[in-house]
Amino acid sequence: MVSRVAIPFVEYALLGGIVGTISFLLLWVNVRLYASPASAWWAITLHAARVGTLAVALVAIARAGAIPLLATLAGILIARSIVVRWQRAIA
Repeated sequence: MVSRVAIPFVEYALLGGIVGTISFLLLWVNVRLYASPASAWWAITLHAARVGTLAVALVAIARAGAIPLLATLAGILIARSIVVRWQRAIA
């Protein structure tokens, strides 16, 4: 029998993986914008939106409790290592 804690943990970990993947891919785009001679306003705007959205998502999840927050953070860390490996492979 599956624990009543295990299923929400997996759901929040998947949510963290999705949020983390989007955040780290946007970070990659953000670094490209900062390094390009284009307007810095796009880079600054994207940076603020990315960090703000991640903060709002984590605060909303933290209101659900410690286990959902830890599961989400685990998903974000897994997404980080996947995105970093993907970036190394294409670089």
